[in-house]
Amino acid sequence: MKVLLQKDWKYTFFINDVGTYTLTVICGMIGIYEIEHKLTPEEVEKYKTEGESFVDALASTISYSPSKYL
Repeated sequence: MKVLLQKDWKYTFFINDVGTYTLTVICGMIGIYEIEHKLTPEEVEKYKTEGESFVDALASTISYSPSKYL
């Protein structure tokens, strides 16, 4: 596993040994939990063209609507 981006108390974005990109986002207000989201091929392409700004936006979306990613 190689960490590509990390923001404390927000997310960790990494790629594993087989090339899967994963975004782990911290969610919750009273109870804190993590959601692990494996990027789709379309999301990987967006990451490759938009970079960190795409990851920031995706992490925010997951954090504000975690039930969509469970």
